[in-house]
Amino acid sequence: MAEPLLAALPDALDLVGTLSLPEAAAVLRRAALFVGNDSGLMHCPPPAGASTIGLFGPTDATTYRPAGRCATAVVAASMDAISVHQVVEAARKLLVLSG
Repeated sequence: MAEPLLAALPDALDLVGTLSLPEAAAVLRRAALFVGNDSGLMHCPPPAGASTIGLFGPTDATTYRPAGRCATAVVAASMDAISVHQVVEAARKLLVLSG
């Protein structure tokens, strides 16, 4: 599923399934922004210092959204209904907050 994105970002690294949790935390410490679905990994970037956008379809964003000053959720009725524009706008706001 990530292949089109990786093709569009030639400098991106595909680390899916290759890192331990401490290694993933070390990578996240270097990230300016993390965008991900409602998952356990989505909760790791804020404590590591990365601005975080959690993407939520039918799950409860009120309960499971990422926590922190530089964290937010983009919510829609389904994951397919989340637009790129919504995510870009959320990213712009977060990156201004994080300075």
